[in-house]
Amino acid sequence: MGKLTSFSFFLFFFHFQLHYSSSSAKTCHPNESSALLNFKDIVLGDDDDYFCSNTEHLYPLKNTWVEGTNCCSWDGVTCHPSTGHVIGLDLSCRALRGTITPNNTFFLLSHLQRLNLAQTGLSGSIPSEFGSFSKLTHLNLSLCFFSGKIPPEISHLSKLVSLDLSLNSEYNYDTESDYFLEFENHGFEKFSRNLTKLSFLDLRTVNMSLVAPKTLLNLSSSLKSLYLSRCFLAGNLPSDFSRFQSLQVLDLYYNLDLLINISKANWFASLKVLDLHETGLYGEITYSVSNFKSLEYLDLSLNELFGSIPESLGSLNSLKYLDLSNNDLFSSVPATFGNLKSLKYLDLSFNNFLSSIPKSLVNLSNLKCLDASFTNLSGSIPASLGNLRSLEYLDLSFSNFSGLIPASLGNLKQLKSLALKSNHVVGQIPGTLEIFAKDSSLVYFNANGNNLEGPLPRSLVNCCKLQVLDLGNNKINGIFPNWLENLPELQILILKSNKFHGTIGNPLTASPFRQLQILDLSQNEFTGVLPRKYLQYMKYLMKVNKGKLERKYAGDSSYYFQDSLGVELIMKGQEFEMKEILTIFTAIDFSSNKFQGEIPKEVGLLKSLIVLNFSHNGLTGHIPLSLGNLAELESLDLSFNKLVGEIPQQLVVLTFLAVLNLSYNRLEGHIPEGNQFSTFSNDSYVGNFGLCGFPMSKKCNNGKLPEPIFHEDEEEAQDSKGWFDWKIALMGYGCGLVFGLSIGYIVFATGKPQWFVRMVEGHQYQRLRRRNLRGRRRSNP
Repeated sequence: MGKLTSFSFFLFFFHFQLHYSSSSAKTCHPNESSALLNFKDIVLGDDDDYFCSNTEHLYPLKNTWVEGTNCCSWDGVTCHPSTGHVIGLDLSCRALRGTITPNNTFFLLSHLQRLNLAQTGLSGSIPSEFGSFSKLTHLNLSLCFFSGKIPPEISHLSKLVSLDLSLNSEYNYDTESDYFLEFENHGFEKFSRNLTKLSFLDLRTVNMSLVAPKTLLNLSSSLKSLYLSRCFLAGNLPSDFSRFQSLQVLDLYYNLDLLINISKANWFASLKVLDLHETGLYGEITYSVSNFKSLEYLDLSLNELFGSIPESLGSLNSLKYLDLSNNDLFSSVPATFGNLKSLKYLDLSFNNFLSSIPKSLVNLSNLKCLDASFTNLSGSIPASLGNLRSLEYLDLSFSNFSGLIPASLGNLKQLKSLALKSNHVVGQIPGTLEIFAKDSSLVYFNANGNNLEGPLPRSLVNCCKLQVLDLGNNKINGIFPNWLENLPELQILILKSNKFHGTIGNPLTASPFRQLQILDLSQNEFTGVLPRKYLQYMKYLMKVNKGKLERKYAGDSSYYFQDSLGVELIMKGQEFEMKEILTIFTAIDFSSNKFQGEIPKEVGLLKSLIVLNFSHNGLTGHIPLSLGNLAELESLDLSFNKLVGEIPQQLVVLTFLAVLNLSYNRLEGHIPEGNQFSTFSNDSYVGNFGLCGFPMSKKCNNGKLPEPIFHEDEEEAQDSKGWFDWKIALMGYGCGLVFGLSIGYIVFATGKPQWFVRMVEGHQYQRLRRRNLRGRRRSNP
């Protein structure tokens, strides 16, 4: 009996293999082969014209789609094993471009069951002929350049299980705006009633402003994933979604006019992902939230929630991502949060909590990101935070923490970002912290605006990955920490408004601060001459920025600062905010010290410099002609010094110069004319009584220089802060604002779940594809 069973199995396996082999070798139909070749000839772009970052597995279609060969063996083509008809076409990430016209032979592939044209360069409108693919179960036209009305014929595809039309737009360079896909009036209602088998629907960025939210209830009850972010939905969202018993993902992010009363919402226990941030969500979070036992991702940020956080939220044991930031929540952070042992990301920022961090958070052993900034949380920084050994990002800035920096933070060997800005922290920075030890992971350290004192710990030199160090506005003392010049990745160094003193001296290495783009030593007590040798060898600042259009952020390599760095320029008492510090933003500020001597001509080597401020010192001599080499310069402040001579005519070539302050020096002669100098007012030159010409009221007399007059008492009477100052403020370090950080914490840590990839990668891809499209259009006018 056993032998007979084995023989029967052998016959079955042999028959299966024979059938499979003959099926896989099935020859495709000539008319379908011809249709594919014609389609390729119309839409195939350049071989390198891909719209995906990873294309190593792709082969150019022209190499495999060859006339006279079996199209069932072509790359991206799937044929039915018995009939030989083309049933699947996957051309995602291919170098396709142009439009698909209604008479395209592509529509002759009537047996198609799966069609994927995602992340290609196809554009224009979606032809109504797509409705002829009556056997389609999966259709993906996402991340292309389609625009215009979604044809109502799409609703004829009654067998569709998965439909993705997301993240499509056509950029109009004349109007500088995007044109999106959109539903016609009542179009979505027919669409939602007919597609009864849908389990996956992604319509992100489709314009649904004409769609009544109540029609969402007409969608298939078998839906598992529904993505409707940035769809311009408006009105009241129905409170009862209980018919969607299988729904696992609901993404309604950034529908600002979609009103959702969370107190009345009747959700469903099957949910794994709920993203309602930046909607019209309002009300109090109720205890019913505890019903979401399967929830892994919950984002309710940037809404109008108020009241206290219910303790029942701490019962969601599967939760990995929780963002409650930017609401009006108050009272205390529930101690039950310590039960969320799967949590990797917790953002409580921009609320009004009145207590301290609960000690129970020590139980969150998997936590990688904790943002409690702008919360009014007070008390000492808990030493128990040092037990969160997985923590990589900690932001406690702009709150009311006091006391010392606990030495236990040194246990956080994985920590990449530590933000303590604008608190009441006192004492010295502990030099024994292991985060300052060799092989440190630290990329970003900001303790600006506290009451720290004593010298800088020399152990900071071990932080070889450090890119941003901001310790401004403290009481730190000592001489200039020239040992920091060895940090190979340091881009931003801010030591302003401390008690540093003495001369800066000469570099210790041949290439000091080779990546530094911002150096702020203002409002200290430095003496001696300006550091000529440092200025001579700062290699990054000597590069000419030819790629100003490409936005690259300080800290990109570590994915921590893409959207979190900001610059505040303070001019004439008004603040101007730049929301990101780009790598093209460069600045040197040595203002309000006691520097003496001449401005070294080596400053002219720093050709990428955008902001230069040497004001409020005791500098003497002439303005060096070499400043005319700073072609990128946008702001120059040399005020409140003792500079003499004429303003160099070479400065006229600085066509980006928007701010000039040479006030209260001893300059004389004719003010240069032309370019930006025709835009500056008297304020740029006040206190230099030897100057004449526009815009001064004093005219130059036949080329003779007016007699210089100095009023020392008037100069001293001016505000010691000066007319122009700038300062760096690293704004909004909330975990929820850092795109790359989210990927690092959730995607990589949890095996890259597809629901999360869809929600975060689209933004990055749209920037990439627009840059690619712009380049193609320039080369193909």
